[in-house]
Amino acid sequence: MNRKESSWPNHRTAYAVLLLCAVAFLLTPALGFSTMSYPVPDFKTVYSSARALADGGDPYNSGVLLEQYREGGGEVSAKSHLSAFLPHQALYPPSSLFWIFPFALLPWRSALIAWLVVSGCLFVTSTFLIADICCQWDSGIPIILLGVFLATSTLLLTTAQPSAVAISLCVIGVWSLVRDRWIGLGVISFALSLAIKPQIGGPLLLYYLLSRSNNRRRAVMIVVATVILCLPGIFWAANSPAASNWPHELHTNIAASSKPGQINDPGPSSYNAPLIIDLQSVIALFDNNPSSYNRVSWGIVGALIVMWGFAAWWGRPSLEKDLLGLATIACLGLLPIYHRHYDLRLLIVTFPACALLMVKGRMMARGVPLLPPLAAIACSHPTFIRDHLHLQQASMGPIETMFLLRLASITVLVSGIFYLVLFWRASVGPRYRDNGVRNEVSTCLVPAFDGSDRE
Repeated sequence: MNRKESSWPNHRTAYAVLLLCAVAFLLTPALGFSTMSYPVPDFKTVYSSARALADGGDPYNSGVLLEQYREGGGEVSAKSHLSAFLPHQALYPPSSLFWIFPFALLPWRSALIAWLVVSGCLFVTSTFLIADICCQWDSGIPIILLGVFLATSTLLLTTAQPSAVAISLCVIGVWSLVRDRWIGLGVISFALSLAIKPQIGGPLLLYYLLSRSNNRRRAVMIVVATVILCLPGIFWAANSPAASNWPHELHTNIAASSKPGQINDPGPSSYNAPLIIDLQSVIALFDNNPSSYNRVSWGIVGALIVMWGFAAWWGRPSLEKDLLGLATIACLGLLPIYHRHYDLRLLIVTFPACALLMVKGRMMARGVPLLPPLAAIACSHPTFIRDHLHLQQASMGPIETMFLLRLASITVLVSGIFYLVLFWRASVGPRYRDNGVRNEVSTCLVPAFDGSDRE
């Protein structure tokens, strides 16, 4: 496919916008952190847990974590946001703590700054790698939207969430597999992402394990590398008397933090529920019984994932199948298990599918593929409507609450179904009709995309 550089916006313009958005993404939180005014509870927890594990303490005991935070030079005044040290807030396994430990060697302020620099640079890098895939098609619009998505992702830095690193490393791994370049780096990056937060990249890895292509062997390599990267932290905790019972303690913390009224409760009585992306937060509006909303959520999403898995297994290997399959599971994988608003940044992997779909003229207007990315951008801050309209959930009905305060979950579900329909058509529906698009896609890309290694 010959690019029409005269079309607007061309790739040079799109990359200029993306670069400006990257600067905004990095500088906006930096201005706030000049006063260190952000609460960053998640990084306080993992920083203190890693220090506790290294010091022979219990990394899942809130009292021990607070003491480690103080020893690291953390502020403990009334305005220092110590919610990270409430009971049952330590939710990261030893495999995560081992790789975060190098930051825990530093004093608190230095560790936070170093973590933010690494997180910001990694996420910007992963964004440009996604743009590298998108630029293969003659449209700068997806790249511009990618820039807006990046600029509205500042919460990854203002919360200092480990998701920023996990998502970035996962994206680097996906880029490597899609582009068939730097495979060793891609395998290690993907595996390290799984070691830090397995619920982020796990569903995407599942696609490659199911897919009938050369990448299945690489997926097995990722699994082996993940096991190797997880073992040091597990052995470390197993040989520490205070942490040897970590599986039970971690399970206890996860269960306790999800009880009614707690910080991870998806039910309608929880003030934090709009920040929870899984489908349980929607079903709970109609039946606030954990056993009920868990079963219904898994039933709905499970059925969709089974359909996706069938298409992933039986579909003929192609670039279109890969991009649509990854976009589908990136959405559906967020819904059945616990995820918060910052994990929505994983939807960055859907932008190549958007770019590809925009060159397709069949059965849809060219603007339709832009709707899921636009929806993802609009849901960057799930509490925006509540906070600016001063909505009180107690005075709202379930339907009203669902569309005003649970819009992110609904958006992810609808986007997942949208991509699933297209993925099914590309994989096991009427296959590869000669509409002039597929051949163009195959010939416009680098040789690694010609499909010869996918059989």
